[in-house]
Amino acid sequence: MASRLSIEMASSLAWGRYTGIFGKNLAVDTFGKSGKANDVIDDYGFNLAHISRMVKKMIDENKNLQIVK
Repeated sequence: MASRLSIEMASSLAWGRYTGIFGKNLAVDTFGKSGKANDVIDDYGFNLAHISRMVKKMIDENKNLQIVK
């Protein structure tokens, strides 16, 4: 269950305060890589295909949630 997604091409440090405990953070929390920019970006998942899959999965996970009033 996730309702918020942060996308940061650096550390995810402090993003948890905005995404919450059920949120997702797409970030670089390892030592960097070298290479062509587009290759490195794709390798870390900062591309439309990967982000779209993440968002679709989040929507699918939340489809059956019931809001209690």
